[in-house]
Amino acid sequence: FIEEAFLQHMLKDNIVYHGLAGHFFLKNVRHALKVRILADMEDRIRLEMERENISKEEAQHILKKDDYERHKWAMALYGVDTADPFQYDLVLHIGRITVDDAVDIICHTARIPHFQTTDESRKILDNIVLASRAKVEIVKDWPPVTVCSEDGVVYVDTKCRMQQEQEVTTKIEKAAKRVPGVKEVRVSTHPIF
Repeated sequence: FIEEAFLQHMLKDNIVYHGLAGHFFLKNVRHALKVRILADMEDRIRLEMERENISKEEAQHILKKDDYERHKWAMALYGVDTADPFQYDLVLHIGRITVDDAVDIICHTARIPHFQTTDESRKILDNIVLASRAKVEIVKDWPPVTVCSEDGVVYVDTKCRMQQEQEVTTKIEKAAKRVPGVKEVRVSTHPIF
């Protein structure tokens, strides 16, 4: 549900999102500039101390715990290592450059042709959004699914008991067809015993 809401917002185009996992949903969308900004731990500790009015030790403990939990969360939900630089188009280290320099670099990079919305990149985003809408409808009745789409055709992959295959396929098709823009639904089931 969060993925669908996020992607729905991304359809507006020309926006800035600041958060932990949005870039996971947009990994194949070329025009979405994915940026990671790093800061030295000492600077982060100092800012946390000031913001929360806490000791250096408390700030350090909170930051290490938050970093660990965010990493663990991303791995558990998406199987993605947030520290992997290949997840991003641009990685900036604040401390070696100023915040203003980072803003200039990001703005300049966002203007280059590679990061402009094209018909092709918009189509990829539209396909991802349609898949997320279909998944929202499907998981109401049958949660364990993987969903993707292309040109109005929704592909659903799921596991079920062999004797449930027809019932599950029918439920999934019915749910996905409730979504505007879905022309066809193709369900692949894999038996569980």
